[in-house]
Amino acid sequence: MGVVNGKGVNYTNYDSTPRAMVESAQWGGKMRVMYDSYTETAAGDATSTYKFGSLPKNATFHAGYVITSKSLGSAKYKIEIGSTEVVAARVHTNALYDPLWFGKNAGTVTTAESDITMTTSVAATPGDAVIQVAILYTVE
Repeated sequence: MGVVNGKGVNYTNYDSTPRAMVESAQWGGKMRVMYDSYTETAAGDATSTYKFGSLPKNATFHAGYVITSKSLGSAKYKIEIGSTEVVAARVHTNALYDPLWFGKNAGTVTTAESDITMTTSVAATPGDAVIQVAILYTVE
């Protein structure tokens, strides 16, 4: 295997002569965070839906994370921004407050204000669980 000395697409454009313009949402833009939390006071249904805010039109999704105060057991969840899935159905058995990062479909740009929803399946979520969701995005 040989040594690779490559440049990313945006850096190649930035480093060219004459310098090519780079999208500010991808280079030099301000990263924003949408954060919200939900506390379950009782066990959630196996098919519950939680809304965690929304992203504005023309927002570029980069990544996100989920933190819970306890394992969600065998309950699976998926997260969508509008109709775009950013987390495929998975379980969350991480240790207390250990974040699970995600980035499926990173780079997707919203075409309208888009709700962030978490939908559970397979099993009920435990009561007294705090679920925290953060989405990192740019809007330029």
